[in-house]
Amino acid sequence: MRVRLQRWMSRYADASPLAMASGLTLLCLPAVLALAWVTTEHWANRRIEAAIQRQTLQVAGQLTDAEVDIEATFSGIKGITTWVAEEGHALSAIVKPASAEDASLFLSGITSGFSLDLIYVMNAKGISVAASNWDTPATTVGRDYSDREHFQTAMTGVPGRQFAVGRTTRVPGFFFSMPVRQGSEVVGTVGVKFDQPRLQHLVRIAGSIICDDYGVVVMAENPKYMFHVLPDNTINRLSPEQRMNRYARTEFDLLPLTPAGIAKHPDIFLFDGRPVLT
Repeated sequence: MRVRLQRWMSRYADASPLAMASGLTLLCLPAVLALAWVTTEHWANRRIEAAIQRQTLQVAGQLTDAEVDIEATFSGIKGITTWVAEEGHALSAIVKPASAEDASLFLSGITSGFSLDLIYVMNAKGISVAASNWDTPATTVGRDYSDREHFQTAMTGVPGRQFAVGRTTRVPGFFFSMPVRQGSEVVGTVGVKFDQPRLQHLVRIAGSIICDDYGVVVMAENPKYMFHVLPDNTINRLSPEQRMNRYARTEFDLLPLTPAGIAKHPDIFLFDGRPVLT
């Protein structure tokens, strides 16, 4: 039988070599397809992993850029706040009310000279006694800021910092404060504000969303996400009154950010329905 089959195949191949070749190709096709599928899947996975690694490096670079820009700006503002608190005009405005106008003129010059948005002096009760905007309708002079976190922190003798919406301007910004001392006693504070739009113009935040300690968005490439909150926010630690004082609102929309559910890559999320690396 084997001899007959071999002779038949030999005669068939001699008679129709193309048909024989086609037959062998068809017989091998399942194995070829399986090998091609495995190879394609392997290289597809390799490409996906390589793309994720590239994106991870890009995200890390963007994060570094934003951090460097923010910290450089904040460091400069903190230095100015320290200098104003120690220079003398702030203390005079607190202990000698008659010198408040002179102090306000001094603060106004500092504000414009260093491209800041507001400098104001508060006494130990949190009442603003001098300010760079002393002659404007939005002046802080006479207003009570005792509920501001940056004021409360500085009154303990250490620098304060917080994000909040301006009480008179309604413009969100970053507030820095330093204690003003008379001898060893803290008698008040100096507050410096840097408006959020000004900082966003200076910081490289392409593709970034920056939140405060409570998970509230304070800067975003797309401004529509301002004042949204992260899914794991802690905004409920603040009472409705505290939220209103800080953010000029009590309710916050959630960012459209959900885990993509990829076990190997927990840093991949869905943002507005599209995958992003966080």
